[in-house]
Amino acid sequence: MNRSDLLVTLASKLNSPKTSVDTVLRTLVDTVLESLKDGDDVHFLGLGRFYVKDVPPRVRKDPFNPARIISLPRRKRLVFKVAPKITRGLNGK
Repeated sequence: MNRSDLLVTLASKLNSPKTSVDTVLRTLVDTVLESLKDGDDVHFLGLGRFYVKDVPPRVRKDPFNPARIISLPRRKRLVFKVAPKITRGLNGK
């Protein structure tokens, strides 16, 4: 399911115009991003949890020139942990 499919499905289930659902979805994504930037975890009960994990700087070989060593800077990685309810539902339990 892509974004367009999601909008159509939600609009039909909520009996709302697609533009309204699109506004809500955009606001949701923006709000989640702001919370993650502020260092907060975002929990959706029954769906899962978004959180940011710090990846420390590290040294690796250059994949294009293995003789060369490159330094990868510290970065942040977005992690999503699926709720047990979703995993159980997917596995038919």
